[in-house]
Amino acid sequence: MTQLDKIIEDIQNCHSGIEQSSRADVYWKLSTVLQSLDNELREHIQALTEKEMLKVIDKLKSGAQLSEQELHYVKLWIVGDADYYVKYENNYQEWVNELERLVGVIAEFKNKDVDFQNASQLRAISLDAVRVIGDILFFVTQQQRIRNFSESTKSIDAGERQLLIDLLQGKMISPTE
Repeated sequence: MTQLDKIIEDIQNCHSGIEQSSRADVYWKLSTVLQSLDNELREHIQALTEKEMLKVIDKLKSGAQLSEQELHYVKLWIVGDADYYVKYENNYQEWVNELERLVGVIAEFKNKDVDFQNASQLRAISLDAVRVIGDILFFVTQQQRIRNFSESTKSIDAGERQLLIDLLQGKMISPTE
């Protein structure tokens, strides 16, 4: 059994624990195991593309222009997580719609007597809105990371070239990058 298989089995076991109990600690454990999966997959992707990346680093050191495929590898290593997240996330519009709905509900409390019951309800609605904003914010932050990468790699000057070399080499030697 590979490490990846073990983590996937752990995810399945944690998930079955959720079905039996809705306690917060079970969700925290599942979250931790999912983070382990992310770390393992990042390392796996880097191992699968290490030879190509060594060639890219050599090319960057020589000052040569990167091909589209080579730039794709650099993108994969630097913002690949964001790129694939944005491609496969399918709830964004639902989050935007839900936030709009919640803001509308909050607006209904304007110029209204806010007694204990209303204050409690408004508080719950605002907490829900904060949660939805967290999802939206994560999504748009990933989009921004991709845009920043694309913009900064349109034309790579000597300083950016060295930064890329250092960043990619750092990712090769660090298990958490």
